[in-house]
Amino acid sequence: MKKQVGKIIIVAILGILVLELGLYVFFHKKSSTQSFEEMEQASFPVVRVEGSGGSYSDLYGFTDEMETRSVRNTITPLNEERELMLSVYTYGHTIDEVGYQIRSLDGEHLIDDVKLETAKTGETISIPLKLTNLLEENTEYTLIISLNAEQETLRYFNRIIYGKDMHVRDMLDYVLNFSESTFDKKAAEDTVVNVVQIDGSMGEDDFSYINIHSKFNMFTWGSLAPIRTEDPEISIMDISDSQMAVTLSYPIEVTINDQTTTYDVEESFRVSYRGGKIYLPGYERYVKQNVKFQNDIVSNNTISLGIGDGNCSITSSEKGEITAIVYDGQLWSYEYETGVLSCVLAYEDNGIANQRRENHSAIQVIDVKQDGTIDFVTYGYRDRGKDEGTVGIYAYRYHAKTDDTQAYIEEMFNIPVNVSEDILKSEFGNLIYLNENDVFYFQYGRGLYSYSISDNKLTNIVTLDTPDYFFISKDGSTIAWQAQGEESYNTQINLLNTTTGEITTKEAEEGTYFQVQGFIQKDLVYGIGRIEDIKEESGVVSSMPMYAVEVLSPQDQQVLNHYEKENIFIVGVTVEDNRIVFERVSYNEDGSTTEQPQDYLLLGEGEEKTEYVTLTSSISDVKKKEYALKMKTPDKTVSVTVDETVPQFLVKNHYRTLKLEESITSENCYYVIGFGGNSEIKYSMEEAIELANENQGIVLSRDQKQLWKYGTRSTKKDLDIEAVDAQGEGDTLQAVIEMIVNYEEIRPEDTTQEQSSEQPSREDSALSQLAAAIPYQVVNLAGCDLEDVLYYVDLGSPVIVIMGDNSARLITAYTATDITFYDPLNQQFTEMQTKTAETLFERTGNSFISYVK
Repeated sequence: MKKQVGKIIIVAILGILVLELGLYVFFHKKSSTQSFEEMEQASFPVVRVEGSGGSYSDLYGFTDEMETRSVRNTITPLNEERELMLSVYTYGHTIDEVGYQIRSLDGEHLIDDVKLETAKTGETISIPLKLTNLLEENTEYTLIISLNAEQETLRYFNRIIYGKDMHVRDMLDYVLNFSESTFDKKAAEDTVVNVVQIDGSMGEDDFSYINIHSKFNMFTWGSLAPIRTEDPEISIMDISDSQMAVTLSYPIEVTINDQTTTYDVEESFRVSYRGGKIYLPGYERYVKQNVKFQNDIVSNNTISLGIGDGNCSITSSEKGEITAIVYDGQLWSYEYETGVLSCVLAYEDNGIANQRRENHSAIQVIDVKQDGTIDFVTYGYRDRGKDEGTVGIYAYRYHAKTDDTQAYIEEMFNIPVNVSEDILKSEFGNLIYLNENDVFYFQYGRGLYSYSISDNKLTNIVTLDTPDYFFISKDGSTIAWQAQGEESYNTQINLLNTTTGEITTKEAEEGTYFQVQGFIQKDLVYGIGRIEDIKEESGVVSSMPMYAVEVLSPQDQQVLNHYEKENIFIVGVTVEDNRIVFERVSYNEDGSTTEQPQDYLLLGEGEEKTEYVTLTSSISDVKKKEYALKMKTPDKTVSVTVDETVPQFLVKNHYRTLKLEESITSENCYYVIGFGGNSEIKYSMEEAIELANENQGIVLSRDQKQLWKYGTRSTKKDLDIEAVDAQGEGDTLQAVIEMIVNYEEIRPEDTTQEQSSEQPSREDSALSQLAAAIPYQVVNLAGCDLEDVLYYVDLGSPVIVIMGDNSARLITAYTATDITFYDPLNQQFTEMQTKTAETLFERTGNSFISYVK
């Protein structure tokens, strides 16, 4: 019997061993059938468009159909003969056919469509173009160049403008000479000294950024003594007959103690041409050291990043022992126990020519696990790889090296878009979270989405009017939002549990409303106000004070903290790491306010977590401010080492491509373009003009119509407008609209009731009435400063002002010190000092409306 039992045990053991061997062989065979590949180098042709006065633009190709109005590239001015020269850097491609279209900026109107028969090879192909005489002077158009290269159609976008006496050569010569002079202190005495506007706002300890307010020594590089190693790339961002915004990009070298480092430099100029002279009202310079992570730059467990903006993202696993580092388009992983810094994603250009030097997609880490797995996204223009020439979002999973396998990257899914990378980067990346069940939550424009990787299911959870109403807790466990309704206030908060996917709501008590302020760690912070306390002037909400602020646990909706003081109202809330700061006022009997001292609510001691990688900075005599990455190791026996091996990508038979139904942006949005070309989206003209003022830029509508431009307003303007008197107190708006209609000589058949305002909102009645009366684009300027809305008077468009009693005035003229407006009820033009008018209009909410043709 015992022998029989023994035989059974032996057979069972052998069976288990055979099963384990079979499983091993199965999985090993499965693993061995996986294939990997390196990301291919950039290969598409680059097109250089050469225009008037030595100007040019380097363009990169798109394989997908793009939304023309969203691709706002550089601009190329044409000479008087409307000629351009195309230089195609082929990079080994045979060009079968070249063609081009000229369209209006919004892409709706085709001006010309030309096909050029060609079949050429060679490193560079030159193609002269003479454009149609249908181009209007001083009007921007979109030039779309198409190349058929080996059975693939590539599209290149550029803006063009035709105008006489645009002084392109004069302004470019000034810019190039100014830039060159900064490398020679003697020469700079004749250039820089004459333009600097020192106001104390800029220090003398950081070369990474200087502007027009910096001191002479910072302009001229202090003691760095850099050498420019290549001619600058010239990019004209904006141009008119009197102004130009241009960017120069070039590398420099700095040698100190026989060690040479290289830097990328970008200079942005805003120059103006007046009375035969050139002025420089705007200037910025950015400098960043080129850093390649390798063992010979590691010293005392520290990697020097040198001069730069310090924009380094550090994300760690739950226990902190695996850290993901994003810096300058690279992604690295640091393991505390071994002290190894491993490459996850990095681009090597292998000496590719100057035309290939461009920014790569943005990288954002989503999650870091203790086993070294890193989930991350890249988003922007794909300048290499299997998706070269597309714009989109790509989600990846990095699998760390094990004893049996090398590290590799797996693409989880991708989301192609047809808007420019600038718009994508502005609208994506604010809210991303991946839960433990591989459900990916992300905000894309105005929409909140979830995507289940295991189920391959995409869900649009909610789409709001603007993207500003989404909030996510620090640990990602909760997403909150408030849907904008017909009223100016919200009585409901929506809470999404990102673990379960369940959505719950919190309702305000009758007569009150909520204002979400954000999260403090994982708890929600919101204000409570009384609807009766909302202040309105001219139908415009001017103040929404809160009488209390609460901290809520989203999981069980328990109120953890309640802040309220008698007769005190909260008008501003700042949520910090472990405290909430309140801006407070009290109301007087006449309705005015008295500012009260700040108060705060302290919650615990904040979250403590061991940091194994930290970003540090120091200041030296020559290089000034420099950044470095400091890494901890378990003990002195472990030193930081760099593994430069670039992981390969897992090859798949099928890649998951998601399609989102919702547009990434609302039609009621505004593009703000700084003079250096940086762009951002805003959802009110008040915010857009404020940002454009800060960046000396322009404001564009969704269809690329220019709505506002910094620094172009003349010192005085007087519109010849005939008065129309109001018949009664309720007729003033109709009277000023009639004045505009008569002034513009608009006939009834020129307008349609379908005309819609640029931003329907608080002045909806006045906006819609004006939009129905004129065939132009109506602009809601609510909240803007008087000095800024005078831009429209200078354009030839009078400005409507809605007063506190809902009556209307019309601004028709201004000088350096005064404005003139018409009051239809009093039947008179009033000239008033600008400062006095500012105070008057601010009391009524700065309710301005105008239009552009």
